[in-house]
Amino acid sequence: MEPDEFDAELAELETRLERLRSLYEQYFLGIERIEPSVARKDVDRRFWQIRRVKVRNTARRFKLQTLLQRYTTLQQHWGKICRQIEAGTYVRHLAKARRREEQFKAQRPKTVQPPAPDVSSARPTRKADKDDFQRRIEKLHADLSRAQERLSPGTKPVSVKALAESLRMTEAKLRHKYAGKKVDFEVVVQDNRAAIRPIIRKR
Repeated sequence: MEPDEFDAELAELETRLERLRSLYEQYFLGIERIEPSVARKDVDRRFWQIRRVKVRNTARRFKLQTLLQRYTTLQQHWGKICRQIEAGTYVRHLAKARRREEQFKAQRPKTVQPPAPDVSSARPTRKADKDDFQRRIEKLHADLSRAQERLSPGTKPVSVKALAESLRMTEAKLRHKYAGKKVDFEVVVQDNRAAIRPIIRKR
């Protein structure tokens, strides 16, 4: 590959990497619904191709190495946040859940008439599902708090309500992705950090 062609390929790769970084930020903010895997595969392919080129010029070799190091750092950052999203512990999602909870409290009337009792056959099922979900959340919260306290004494745990809201969002996405399968969660310790990991089971 000629020097001019190499410079052009490197400039194009840098542009596509910046675009990929922007897409991931939009995904983490909730603007994009799915992870930009297609754009990421394209960047992976371009890095693989350009690294096969023998570069004699020190400045060009240094620029390529710097760009590769930046991509490696971004990959580690994206992987960490994606694991937090799946575990329901992503800070932005938890903050969003707290804001929703505060807005709900602010908009809720001070006095609310109790609803008329519903004796339909569907009501016990929905109530049972809600109670089961609440029990699961409380157990996960207790397990997560114990693990965090063991690893980092004094760490302030997330509230049960914020955790429930975050896991509801995660569970809804996973149910849509793995239709027909049961979504469950468990507390795991990885890299000296406690997190909640989703489990996909057959019904």
